[in-house]
Amino acid sequence: MAQRVIHHFDTCPQRTLGVVALSTAQAEAIEEAVQKARAARPDLDHHFTEGRHDEGPGA
Repeated sequence: MAQRVIHHFDTCPQRTLGVVALSTAQAEAIEEAVQKARAARPDLDHHFTEGRHDEGPGA
C-alpha cells in the first residue's frame, strides 16, 4: 500500500488521495508503512497533511 501511495504522488501530484482501512490494526500498519516510505522521499512531504480525517463522527 505504501508504495502505491508514493507512486500516486509521483504520477498524479495534482490529485488528492485517501486511504481507507477497515480496522484500527490495518490503519496503524498502513500509517507506519507510509511513514517509512516517506522517509526516503522528503520531496513528497508537501502532499501529506498533518490533520487526520479519522476523527470525525463514528471514529
